[in-house]
Amino acid sequence: MVGYWALIADGKLGTERTTKSTNRLSLTKTLSLSLKPITAKSKKHSTSYTKKLNSHVAISYQINDMAYHYSHDANKHTWHIHELLEGGKFGKETSSGTLENPYHVLFTFKIYNKSYLYAQNSISNYWYIQELLEEGKLGKETSSGTWKTTYHVTFPFRTFDGRIYHYGHNVRTNDWTIHELMPGGKIGEETANGTCAQPHHVAFSFSINDKTYYYGHNVERRYWFIRELFDGGKMGPETAHGYLKQPFHVATSFHANDKLYYYTQNFDSKFWYIQELLPGGRMGKKTINGTWRNYYDTLFVSEINEKSYIFAKCL
Repeated sequence: MVGYWALIADGKLGTERTTKSTNRLSLTKTLSLSLKPITAKSKKHSTSYTKKLNSHVAISYQINDMAYHYSHDANKHTWHIHELLEGGKFGKETSSGTLENPYHVLFTFKIYNKSYLYAQNSISNYWYIQELLEEGKLGKETSSGTWKTTYHVTFPFRTFDGRIYHYGHNVRTNDWTIHELMPGGKIGEETANGTCAQPHHVAFSFSINDKTYYYGHNVERRYWFIRELFDGGKMGPETAHGYLKQPFHVATSFHANDKLYYYTQNFDSKFWYIQELLPGGRMGKKTINGTWRNYYDTLFVSEINEKSYIFAKCL
């Protein structure tokens, strides 16, 4: 089951469109939303997802105002790129192929108007970077290597000085490192490293008022925090933290009407909510919540013609 939701003003969800396969070109069948509250029964038997490797990963990116969706099946080793069109629809498949190895972590980044795909295997620790071209095509591989440690959680972030970095975190050792991402699709020098007091299994970065932050959530302890990220790829102080009533297994940030929000969901209860992110790395109010019929373990946001959409897939 696949879902695609329009995100409208004030952090609310618009139309949900669903289909049974990402290879379908149009997402037109609508599901009703269930906004029932979480009960004690739905909180029982919470499953730990922290050691489970992603069997399907996907990300969106933009080149020359065109939006695309890159998807990889880690079980079959196949990948596909589709256009993403206005109104929450899939366009044509632009390219596809099969990789020798599976990859469990993906992100895209842009430097000097060139776009790149970063992919990492969480078993061998092998990674590579490949250029993304116009018309939804893949270019040449620009760099590759093998990390000394496994990064179970990783994301890119850009600081106010325009430089972009790779953050990697090992949830077993609690260690983290930051490396600069360089022009030409290369990984540069390590800029910072450390060890967290506890691991975070869900994380994303966001920027607001010329400052960069990242959100981290420990699924097992239900603890969350926000920390600032400084120019030069340095780790800043914690700006907010707390505990949630239940764990949440996926999360992503998005913009709507010049405001910043994040969406998150619990796989066991299927409960989700949207909450505003405020200047200074603070939490704002929750704008909407509900309970889906399914859990969606593949998640990303795409902005198409100045309107944001959440893509979510249930395997």
